[in-house]
Amino acid sequence: MERAKPRRNSWHIVVLVFVLVSSVTTSYLIESRQQVVRKAWPDRPFLLSGVITEVIPRKSAVIKGAIGSLFRVDLSEIKVTLHPGDRVVMNGRFSAPELRRNPYDFDERAYLQSKNWLGSIESVTSLVIDHRTHAGSLSYDFYQIRHTFLTLIQQRFESLESQHLIVALFLGDRSGITQSIQSDFQRTGLGHLLAISGLHVGIIAGLIRFLIRTMALRLPVKPELRRQLIACLSLLGIWVFAGMVGMSASVVRATIMLSIFIVSDFSDRRFGSGHPLWSVGVACFFILLLRPRDIFAPGFQLSFSAVVFILLIMGRPSTKAGINSFKKAAYSSLSVTCAASVGTAPILAYYFGFVPVGALIFSPIAVLLLTILLPIALFAVFLPGGYTPFSTVAEGLLILLIRFSEAGSNITWIPSWVGPLYSFPVVVWLPTAGFLMWIYGKKSVPRMLILGLMAAFSIGLCFTSRKGTTLTFLDVGQGDAIVIEGNNRQALVVDLGPGSSSGRTVFNHLKARALTGSYSVLLSHGHQDHIGGLPTFLKQARSTPILKTDELPELVYHGGWIQTNDAQITQILKGRTIDVDESLRLYVLHPTSPGAENNDSVVLLLQYGQSKVLLMGDAEAEAESQILKRFGPFLDADLLKVGHHGSKTSTSNSLLTTVKPGISVLSVGAKNRFGHPHVEVLNRLEKHQTDVLETSKEGAIIIHMDGIRTKRLDWK
Repeated sequence: MERAKPRRNSWHIVVLVFVLVSSVTTSYLIESRQQVVRKAWPDRPFLLSGVITEVIPRKSAVIKGAIGSLFRVDLSEIKVTLHPGDRVVMNGRFSAPELRRNPYDFDERAYLQSKNWLGSIESVTSLVIDHRTHAGSLSYDFYQIRHTFLTLIQQRFESLESQHLIVALFLGDRSGITQSIQSDFQRTGLGHLLAISGLHVGIIAGLIRFLIRTMALRLPVKPELRRQLIACLSLLGIWVFAGMVGMSASVVRATIMLSIFIVSDFSDRRFGSGHPLWSVGVACFFILLLRPRDIFAPGFQLSFSAVVFILLIMGRPSTKAGINSFKKAAYSSLSVTCAASVGTAPILAYYFGFVPVGALIFSPIAVLLLTILLPIALFAVFLPGGYTPFSTVAEGLLILLIRFSEAGSNITWIPSWVGPLYSFPVVVWLPTAGFLMWIYGKKSVPRMLILGLMAAFSIGLCFTSRKGTTLTFLDVGQGDAIVIEGNNRQALVVDLGPGSSSGRTVFNHLKARALTGSYSVLLSHGHQDHIGGLPTFLKQARSTPILKTDELPELVYHGGWIQTNDAQITQILKGRTIDVDESLRLYVLHPTSPGAENNDSVVLLLQYGQSKVLLMGDAEAEAESQILKRFGPFLDADLLKVGHHGSKTSTSNSLLTTVKPGISVLSVGAKNRFGHPHVEVLNRLEKHQTDVLETSKEGAIIIHMDGIRTKRLDWK
C-alpha cells in the first residue's frame, strides 16, 4: 500500500502575512497619531519627564516619556552624565523632524521614524536626574558591558584610527571614523562592514560557540548534557552581544535565526528543521510583533531581503562542524555576495539612489578578511595577558582593510549605478531574480557561473539611465540652484543658491548622481542669492585652480561660466550657443554686456528635440522687453523658470503670452521677507493656465525632457 504523504501545514504563513499586514496598518496609525502630536507642539517650550533608554555618543540621549513616546534629547549644552535607566525631568524646546526638501538631503523624518522617535528636544535649560532608578536595569547592565568593552579597546590598541575602526566593527558606532574612510567603504560596497549586521553576529556567534565548545570538552559530563550546556551558553553569549551592540533589526534577525539553529542542533524534536526560510519567518514575526514600524526601516528591509535571497539561491546551510577549505570558503563568499547584491539592489536604489556593483568584486575578499580580523581583535581585547601580538596583527589587518577599500574606490573603471528609482531597470531585475530562485540549491559550477553572470548583467544594465535631459530645481530657500543633466552624464549647474548650505546641497546632488567628474557652473549674475554657495561648493569640489573666491575675475560675478575640470572661466553674453551634449543646446539670450543688476542676469533657452525650457534668472521687465523684441516666437517653451523668484517687476503678460508655458517653476523660500511670489504674478500665471510649481511648497522640482514631452517626475 502506498504511504500517504503528510499534509503540509501552512498556518505559519497565514500568521506571518497577518503580522505583515498588521505592522503596515499599525505603522500608519502610529505615524498619523504622531503627526497630530507634532503639529500640536510646534517649536515651543516643553517639559518632559521620563526614563533614559539609550545614551548616544556626542552628547545625546533617548528618553521614553510618560505617554510611551521616544524623544531624542540634545545635551550638548549641558555637562551631565546619564545612564540608561535614569529617571529625568527636563525643560527644553520640542522640534519636529523636517521633511526632506531635496532628493539626496538627509531625511530626518524617515531616520527618526526608523528609530521610533517622535521628535527632538533641543535647547535644554534645566535637568533633574535620579540616578537611583538605573540600578538593576537590564539596559544599564548592557551599557556597563559596552563601556567596559570600549575601555579595553582604548587600552589594547595604540592607534586612534584602529580604536575607532574596532568600535565600528564590534559596536556599529562610526562617529569616530573620518568621512573619507567611510566614503571609500561606501563606494566599494563595503559600507555594511561598518554597521553591525548578520555577518558580524554570525562571526561572533561562531567564535563564542567554538570557545565554549573547547572549554566544555574538558568537563566530565555526559555527551548529551555537554551538548545542551554548549547550546545554552552559546545562546546566552550571542544575546548578550546583541544587547551590547543594540537591538537593530539586522542584529535581532540574525540572533533569532542563530538561536533556532542552535536549539535545533540539540533538540530531540529537531525544532526548526524545515526549510531555513522558516527561521526567517520566525525572526520577522517576533520583530514586527514587538516593533511593527520596523517594516518601513531600510535596515529591516535590507537585512531580510539579503538573507532571503541568500537562502533561496544557496539553499539549506550545512550543519556539520568543521572549517571548510579556503577554496570552498571563497566560493561560498562569492555566492553569498552575489545573492545579497541582487536581493538588496532595488532597496538601495529606492532609499539611496546608489547600487555599488563593485561589491561583487570587493566584498568576497573583505568578508574573508573580516572573518580573520574579528576573532583576532576579540582575543586582543579580552585576553588578560599576552595580547600584544594579537593587537599588532589586528592593527595590520585593519590597515590592510582600509587600503583595500581606498584602492577600490580609486578604480574608476568599476561603475556603480547612481540615480533615482525610476531609472532602475525592474524589468531586467525581476527575470534575473526569478532565474536565481529557480536554480537555488543547484551546486554545479556551470549553474553558479551563470548565476553570477546574470546577476552582474542585471545590475550592470542599471547604468543605462533614462534617455533625455533632466532639470532639477533644488530647494535652496530664497535663491536659485538648477542642475541640468544631459544624456552623456555631463552636467551644467546654473547658480548655487544663497549660502554655504546651498553650496553643499548642490555638490551633494552632483555626487549622488555621479556627476562630479564632469560638470560646469554658470553664475547668472552677482547677487548673493545666486552666488552665495560658491565658496562652499568650490571647497567641496576641491577645484584647486579656482579655490580662492577673491581671485575670481569680476566677470564671474556678473554672469560667468566656470569649467571646473579645466579651470576655465568664461564670460557669458548674448548670442553664445552652448552644447552640453550632442542633443542638448543652450542659447544665451541675454545680456548684451556684463553688469551687476537683475536686468543683467543671464537668460537661457534650453532645447532638446522639440522640448524647450526658458530660464529667466532674475531678469525684470526691461530685460524681458529686449528679449521679446529680439527673439519673439522663438521663445515658445514647455517650461518657464519664473524670473526674480516671482517678483511683481518680472513675468509680464506679454512674456507669458509669447512663451505659453505648460509648467512654470518658482524658486522661492518659504515666508521670505520679500513677499515672493507676488500675488500679481500668481494671478497672471493663473490667467494663462500654466501649472505653477513652487520650491517652497514642493521641495526640489525635477523635470524630464524626452525631446517630445516635458513632464515632472515625482521623487518623494
